[in-house]
Amino acid sequence: MLAKQVWRLLTNSQSLMTKTLKHKYFPNSDLMDATVPASASFTWRSLMATRDLISKGARKLIGSGLTIEYVAELISDGEWDSNILASHFLEWEVNEILKIPIPRFGEVDSWTWHYTKTGDFSVISDFSVRSAYHAVLEATKNSFPSTSIPPHNAIWSSL
Repeated sequence: MLAKQVWRLLTNSQSLMTKTLKHKYFPNSDLMDATVPASASFTWRSLMATRDLISKGARKLIGSGLTIEYVAELISDGEWDSNILASHFLEWEVNEILKIPIPRFGEVDSWTWHYTKTGDFSVISDFSVRSAYHAVLEATKNSFPSTSIPPHNAIWSSL
């Protein structure tokens, strides 16, 4: 349930909960860059611990590019600026970036969940719960010493 709350904080900037927590804990940044001050509540600490799980599967969709750090600098007149891209990236990287479409109608940048076809994070859906579990498993499998069975209790507790 905490993962779903973090997803709501991330994707619903107009909710009262998001506005209240933003005012108190991350007034000058976004949720993914928020810190946990020493005086933070247990609720905020719990949400921030769960945010790490969300960061494993959350992806930013480019709309105008204005809310994505550095992306706005790479766009000129609604198109990727090839000259700026060439000055910052290798040729093959520029070719891959140029394949990313930029919406023409001023859509806002938004978040999507990488592990579902719809892009929605849902703890109700069995597929999404498994995908969240696999995101944690994938992120942690290399951090365990030479055992083929990771400690599942630790993984499930982070969901």
